[in-house]
Amino acid sequence: MLGRGSFGIVKLAINKKLNAHFAVKCLPKKGIQGNKHVEHVINERQILMKLKGNAFCCTMVDTFQDEKSLYIVMEYLSGGELIKHIR
Repeated sequence: MLGRGSFGIVKLAINKKLNAHFAVKCLPKKGIQGNKHVEHVINERQILMKLKGNAFCCTMVDTFQDEKSLYIVMEYLSGGELIKHIR
């Protein structure tokens, strides 16, 4: 586990064939239903799609879902959370 947020957790995934690391944001569907959380997740995905290739944002690789959760796969950037560096 790399981190925990308001909606879910971020885990480290390793593709052994490519020897590549990815950050996978796991969002339980039960936790985002209702209020404006669904809209927030949709907006996050759309923004990451628009910023693909931007030097100032991590790259979203893929998104998918199963019966229980939504997943956002992003490039893994070591160094901790951005908010830690901003403070």
